[in-house]
Amino acid sequence: MVGARRKVSVLAGSILLAAALSPAVGQSFVNAPIACGQRSPYKTCTADFDGWTLRISQRYPEGQDVVAIYRRCTIDIIGIYCARGEWQSGGVNGPLGGYSLGLRDGLPFPK
Repeated sequence: MVGARRKVSVLAGSILLAAALSPAVGQSFVNAPIACGQRSPYKTCTADFDGWTLRISQRYPEGQDVVAIYRRCTIDIIGIYCARGEWQSGGVNGPLGGYSLGLRDGLPFPK
């Protein structure tokens, strides 16, 4: 009987670990408008999320695009949380610190 309980406990632990490491199923959006920030030089800002990777696209008024990519993000009902990322613009890239994006009804806060 103890062996059966141990197997059930190991199986339950494996299921919980897989759920924690897998992307948030059903939590995705594409080209959702987000606020650029009051003093931001960007003209438009949008976000894409596939349950694991958050991609922030920002466009300067002159037309140049900057993309921030955050991988291995976690999500809960109120936000997406990413430990670090990378920016890319015109063939150049660099590291970024952590980022979080607030959610309402599964989508980023509107502009």
